[in-house]
Amino acid sequence: MQEYNAAAAVDDKRQVIVHAEAFGSGSDKELLKPMIDGIRENFEELGEKDVFEKAKVTADSRSSK
Repeated sequence: MQEYNAAAAVDDKRQVIVHAEAFGSGSDKELLKPMIDGIRENFEELGEKDVFEKAKVTADSRSSK
């Protein structure tokens, strides 16, 4: 059984990846918080105080069962 997963977050208006990361977990359901944290950190480095004041977040999780 493979136990890794990759996730990417995209700005749907501009079609730009704003965060991507590989995780040592096969489950998507635990990845939302670390992805949100990574997006926030990336935008803070660009001088954006809180990108989520202006953004809408959508997410999905597929089960491989």
